[in-house]
Amino acid sequence: MNKGFVLPVTLIFVCAIVAITSFIYVLAAMYVPYQRTFIAQEKAYQLAMGGVQIACSQLARTFESESPSKSIGSPLPANASPLPEAQQYAHILSSLDMWQTITLNRPSDHISGQIKICITPEDGKININQIYDFSRHLFADFGSIKGGWRNAMMDMFKRIEKNTGASALFAPFEHFLKQHSGQLNDLTELLAIPEFSVFSNQLFYKPAIQKNSSNESKQKKTLYLTDLFTIHTSKKLISPWLFSSSLLELFDLSRNNVIGKTPDLLLANELKEFKKSGLIGDLWSKIFTKIYGKGLQSLPKNIESVLDTIFEPQLFCIYVHGLFGTVTQQICVIVERRQSTNRGAGSKKHFDVVIKRLYRI
Repeated sequence: MNKGFVLPVTLIFVCAIVAITSFIYVLAAMYVPYQRTFIAQEKAYQLAMGGVQIACSQLARTFESESPSKSIGSPLPANASPLPEAQQYAHILSSLDMWQTITLNRPSDHISGQIKICITPEDGKININQIYDFSRHLFADFGSIKGGWRNAMMDMFKRIEKNTGASALFAPFEHFLKQHSGQLNDLTELLAIPEFSVFSNQLFYKPAIQKNSSNESKQKKTLYLTDLFTIHTSKKLISPWLFSSSLLELFDLSRNNVIGKTPDLLLANELKEFKKSGLIGDLWSKIFTKIYGKGLQSLPKNIESVLDTIFEPQLFCIYVHGLFGTVTQQICVIVERRQSTNRGAGSKKHFDVVIKRLYRI
């Protein structure tokens, strides 16, 4: 009755061994490339974080003038060394909104990879939390001009609509702010507005691959939500020294005149009459016309009322790509440049660069 039972038992046992072996093989075959990718991601992230520190060290750099200090707003004598602020502005301007590429190789750096850094200004954006009063649910005025920011934002959104092909953006934007219980905690909250879906793939700024010529043809540029607006600055004012790339597009301005120029060349030409403060008309005619190639009258009506007239850049947005093998990690960091308090009396000024917010893109 029980003769021959050994054969089926053996077959079942062999099948079980084959099934278990196959399962283990599949797991191992999946695990090894997954682990390699995971390790590559971590190394790429470490490279990206290293890029953040490189950018912070650039922003923390201090400049000293050899000439006697001049009063605020005074132009430089012909034989004077440039003001520290002029030197700082020249160095920022020479690489603003463009990729800086650092290639690493194993023999000297003990790792093969690439770091790409792009520094953009935060002070040259519109701070929604500053221009809107969430307690009274009203837009701020332009000095004595009532509802100045409301009219300005209506004009801004018309320009955005023309660029993106969207329509009727201001009304839902204003309704969203009126329904909001307090200040925005993050700009991504604006994506809750259905009409703002146009920014779903245009959230973070993407620098151009390369800018070769200061005379490159004017092309329609993409607008990015976090490159238009901010919540991190402490002023209603916008810095004309450091307009963001997207705001330049809305104002129909460009920095083509300074692309590719070294800090020394900028100091000798465009920034020759640099002043760190003054009346906006005077500043624009002596500095900004040379940089942007257009007069103050080309800006939207009354916008000059909210342009900052003191050069004191504090906030920057840093974009970093870390590449290891074929794996890329992208980081966006909001940083603040602060004067260091840990220094002795009579010592030179030193600055710390503090990370305020970090996004893994």
